[in-house]
Amino acid sequence: MNTIILDGKVVAQEIKNDLKKRIGALTEKGIVPCLATILVGNNPASETYVKMKGNACRSIGMKSIRIQLPEEMDTQGLIKAIEDLNNDDSVHGILLQHPAPFHQPIKRALLQRESILINFFAKRQPFTVDCDYFNML
Repeated sequence: MNTIILDGKVVAQEIKNDLKKRIGALTEKGIVPCLATILVGNNPASETYVKMKGNACRSIGMKSIRIQLPEEMDTQGLIKAIEDLNNDDSVHGILLQHPAPFHQPIKRALLQRESILINFFAKRQPFTVDCDYFNML
């Protein structure tokens, strides 16, 4: 059996180069892909992670918007923030950073509002980014 050594840095660069080309083609058509990140509270590790996502977006030509919500934000406030982003045609993806300091179950509340996701994806140009790219940087 042959051993294959996978160089993660090389693979990450290949993915990054491919994304730059795809994003460049969209930009030429007037579409600048945008990832909105929502951070609730002031968790230092989460702040660093969200900052890295913004840097990764910019490095491949994407726009990044960071929404910082107070730790006291309730689930309904979070849903309103997501709906506002959903209604912004310049936003192509939303990342809710976990952990979020909620006393109420976020997942259940968001699933109850599944129309947020259905409406979001129905309105967008087809464009996908391999999320693992962001984890490789």
